[in-house]
Amino acid sequence: MTKTAKFTGALLVAIMTAPFWAGTHAAHADDAIERERLVRIERQLAHVERQLDETQGIVLSLPPGKSRYHFDYARMKTDLARVRAGVSAYLNPSRTQPRDPDALISDYTRENETP
Repeated sequence: MTKTAKFTGALLVAIMTAPFWAGTHAAHADDAIERERLVRIERQLAHVERQLDETQGIVLSLPPGKSRYHFDYARMKTDLARVRAGVSAYLNPSRTQPRDPDALISDYTRENETP
């Protein structure tokens, strides 16, 4: 039996024997971990954007080269901005507007019915 198989088997046993209520706590912990990592990713994306700006500034200050291909900084910045916007929208969802409730009838009188 390989190490991976032993680990997977032990993990499966641990999951199956865990108390049923442990999942709720684990879900909240998982949400916190996900949020923390996504915030970290946002910061890393901001760092990458700053690095791109600096690199583009250096490249623009150099005399033009004779290279046939050039890196498209603008396109990469646009893509990074879209990724950052997606992460940000997930972390900070906009509140949906409350829907208008159906109008109440407000007439609760009815005529006696004859049997």
